[in-house]
Amino acid sequence: MDSNSNNKNSDKTEHNQSEIWDIHSIDNNEIDNAPIGFFIGLVARQYLNFFNKYLSELNINENQFWILLVICQEQNISQEQIASMIRVNEATVTRELNNLEKRNLIIRKTDENDRRRKLVSLYDKGFEMIQTVLDIDYESESQLLNYFSMEEFHILKFLLKKFIVTLDNSHK
Repeated sequence: MDSNSNNKNSDKTEHNQSEIWDIHSIDNNEIDNAPIGFFIGLVARQYLNFFNKYLSELNINENQFWILLVICQEQNISQEQIASMIRVNEATVTRELNNLEKRNLIIRKTDENDRRRKLVSLYDKGFEMIQTVLDIDYESESQLLNYFSMEEFHILKFLLKKFIVTLDNSHK
């Protein structure tokens, strides 16, 4: 281990932990001392709080939104595939699909090749719900562009995608 990495680690341990948790107290020179998970978690929680407010106005929860989005991208998808794609257990998917089915947003059909499997598709009303939610999401993005340049926003999306792919690959 070189002396620079020792110094960097000692800087981290000497850094006041209470300062790390107050995002407004971290200046740009100290930003490397805060763990990346802190920033990702904070962004995710703040964004989801903002986004969930709009979802609740549409009488839809976060899991239902992700399920609808997956089905929108791939019609006639199995419940197992949905669970895997959104990284929740199958019981959660089943419960949410029951709720979405009662609202006539989705339809489940028996798979002709495997009668034990159910395939899920969207009704037009489901497509309309997805479009409404995506419109809200795009509007929130346009509000963020008041604080970011288009180039910064593109870089942010690129880096987030790279982070997700790296995490996915590291878990294989």
